[in-house]
Amino acid sequence: MTKNMTRKSIALGAALALVVTGFAGLPANAAGLADTSFVSLAPSAGTEYSVLAGANKTFTLRANEASTLTTGNVSFLVEDSTSSTFPAAGSTGVTYADAGTVVSSWTRTNGVVSLTMPSGHGLTTGEIIAVETALTSTTPASKDVAIGYYTVVSGGATVVTFVDGGDDVSVGANAAVTALGQSNIVRAASGNFVVNSGISTSATSEDLILAVMGTTTVSVPVTAWKDANGSGVIDSTEYASPVRTVQFIKGSEVTAVVSADSYIVGALNTTAVGYAVTTPALNGNFMSTGDVELRFTHQGSAVNNDVNAVFNTTSRKWSVASDAAGNIAAGTHTVAARIGTTAVSPVLTLTVVAAKAADGLTAITQDVNNNVAISGADDATSTVRASTLAVSATMSFVDALEAVVPAGRPVKVTVTTLTSVSTAKVNGTAVAQGDVLDLVTDANGSIVANVTATAAGNGAALVLTGVAEGVAGSSTVATFNWATAAYTLYDLNNTADLQRSIAKGSAYTFNFAALDQWAQALSGDYRLKVAVSGNSVSESYTAFSAGSASVTVADAQLADGGDITVVVTPQKLQADATYGTTGAPVAVTYVLKPSVQTGAAVSVTQGATQTAAVGTVALAAGDTRTTQSAVTASGPITISGVVSSSVTAVARAGAMVTVSGDSSLLFVNGTKAAFGSLSFYASATGTYSVTVASTKSQVDSVVTVSSQDASKTTKVTFGVAIATAGKAITVTAPDYVAPGSTMVVSVKLTDKFGNAVKNNNGSVVATDNAVTVTYTGPGLIVGNISNMTDANGEITFRVLLGTNDTGSASVSAVFQNNTSATTDDITVSKTVTVGAAPVVSDTKVNAGSFKGFVALYAKGYKGSKMSAIVAGKWLKVDSLASDFERVVRYTGAGYDIVATIYIDGVKMKTFNLTTK
Repeated sequence: MTKNMTRKSIALGAALALVVTGFAGLPANAAGLADTSFVSLAPSAGTEYSVLAGANKTFTLRANEASTLTTGNVSFLVEDSTSSTFPAAGSTGVTYADAGTVVSSWTRTNGVVSLTMPSGHGLTTGEIIAVETALTSTTPASKDVAIGYYTVVSGGATVVTFVDGGDDVSVGANAAVTALGQSNIVRAASGNFVVNSGISTSATSEDLILAVMGTTTVSVPVTAWKDANGSGVIDSTEYASPVRTVQFIKGSEVTAVVSADSYIVGALNTTAVGYAVTTPALNGNFMSTGDVELRFTHQGSAVNNDVNAVFNTTSRKWSVASDAAGNIAAGTHTVAARIGTTAVSPVLTLTVVAAKAADGLTAITQDVNNNVAISGADDATSTVRASTLAVSATMSFVDALEAVVPAGRPVKVTVTTLTSVSTAKVNGTAVAQGDVLDLVTDANGSIVANVTATAAGNGAALVLTGVAEGVAGSSTVATFNWATAAYTLYDLNNTADLQRSIAKGSAYTFNFAALDQWAQALSGDYRLKVAVSGNSVSESYTAFSAGSASVTVADAQLADGGDITVVVTPQKLQADATYGTTGAPVAVTYVLKPSVQTGAAVSVTQGATQTAAVGTVALAAGDTRTTQSAVTASGPITISGVVSSSVTAVARAGAMVTVSGDSSLLFVNGTKAAFGSLSFYASATGTYSVTVASTKSQVDSVVTVSSQDASKTTKVTFGVAIATAGKAITVTAPDYVAPGSTMVVSVKLTDKFGNAVKNNNGSVVATDNAVTVTYTGPGLIVGNISNMTDANGEITFRVLLGTNDTGSASVSAVFQNNTSATTDDITVSKTVTVGAAPVVSDTKVNAGSFKGFVALYAKGYKGSKMSAIVAGKWLKVDSLASDFERVVRYTGAGYDIVATIYIDGVKMKTFNLTTK
């Protein structure tokens, strides 16, 4: 290495000496008019001016002139004091013509290459040439003269020399080589050179492609100018560009900072993705794949994983995905940037974590333009009012324990369906059907998909499917279906049947509402035409108020036992100033049946008792016609029967039925659901049906069915929660237990509603729902500790303690939460001290101040109520959590205040403070 460097230095020195003696005609530096806006000069791609040095590495500058400059060609001045850069083939105005000669032999001494040429070869001192085919050496090949660009140091009659800095070669050189490319560019004694592009019009840009042959750092200022007089010199009257300095930098002199995307085992990003940003910023548009690489190391693998980085022309970063996905596991991994064999960045440590998401849930905000339904407890479908151009969905993800996943976890959102939605965007990004968006969760374990469009009419649809961390079970769907408004007239007294049984000679009041799909009231000039016939005859008109109207029809008793027909026709004010049915809801016909309201009989088809599993999903009351909120559609138990005459057994059509029971029971009939009690009307044949649901375990809960003067009871049972519903486990044991006593410990498994969970079928624990209880400490366990919860969801055991037993005991309970993966287990523990509980007798209150806060201290008052007046304002703590508690209130600093503390209503002490 030392020898080569010495020879190269000698050769370069000789070369400079020879060049200096040959030329002195070109300018040493740029000049020109002060205004540099008329001629532009910049990289032909990207914005950076640095690239790696190396044999035949190139960089392209592009110039252009203002259209008002019409005289002279654009030329480039390259100020290269080390003679290290060359105008590469392809530069505007540069030619490398075949010299028409053949090298008969060549040698290299002290880094200077001597070519034996025929006379008349035409090469002159300072001329830039191109070696188009390597000058080869047989021993060894490493001594070849590389293809590339060189400057003629001496252009003698038969010997031409140039510098390449290689090792000595005197014997064995190939004597038959391809002719050299002779350029039209000559380097000055200063090392500078000028390239005349030959272009004089602004319609064409001019490119200068600079090349280097060495690996050392080179910086060259370049100026483009409009050479109006063709002198090859930037005159003070000519327009020039700003000076641009191009740097070819040695790889080991580059530094970098690396970063990486978060990686999750089993997640959607199946490889670790790393990024590098270099200093100076390298223009990757002029570099090759492999110039920059990232080295990954992976836990479980001893192999360094070196991968060529790719330059992103948008982000201006170098990036690469590790190709060792099979080696990636939860644990520690690293990434670092390298150029060649040189590390150019600090090592970044990546902590790879296991996937967390086990389930997903979509929520869409309901409003006057969005009516949302939830399906499968995971997906949301919204009916969107036509021409609504902004909608939003929130997708939330939880782990197996229903805890939200951490922030920054990956979610892929796929545009599954996109129909008739113009210029659709999600979070500002234009999307088409099939597109996939990479999002990450926020602190709530959620992603928000904000959708916008320029048009979305009736029939338009958009479906988004979100999957978190590559866990298929976490998928959740948001569906948006656009529709025009359509109004329906509802009788809020009942859900479906159109007959009503009323007392003879009485009146019946209908309560109507005209609502659209979004439960929004009819607006505009509408009315109801009510035509009554049969046992009463009348015609009336009733106006709507906020989409509602009440109509009362009386039994005129025109005939004994005659029915009353009521035809209700919504009408809209038409363009001709008359009312008509065009654009109005559909008419509805009702039948009122006057009858005696006594002597009824109610039957219950199901018999004495029905049993179902307790619910695992929260229940919701309401009427789906009048609310956009989710209403439970049905329950697992059906109660049905007939209302009839107790004498004739004739069905009582349209009889009112009321079903009632425990407040935890949800009764559902048609579109209506209510807790504890629900009223509705029987059908034309006197039949009724209602379903029952509950999230509370109960046995033989009484349900009463009443109609007119009759009633009937039945019973419903909602059993112990199933094993897979287990969500919480608790351990109950004393904090302190006396030696010589028996300690009772209870472990209870419950669902999310607090119901007891039985994890067995009587003899075998349900798969993946085991409860393991461990006792560690003094004493003797009575019998064995079961792993099966009883009907109360409990496992109970006793420990006999000896009179000399002391120390502490630990009870640990582990619930295997519906999966064999231990990461989802629920573990709770309780520590018991064997011995007497400590007596707390030292009590004290105090007050102080820091950073504008007043701090109140209470010692020895666990469980007591603490109240105080601080600067004239009360504060209180209903129960102090421990025997040493601090309560603070912000007042600001620099105030003189009074603080008085009370314990259980008794004044303890007053403090005068200056807040700090």
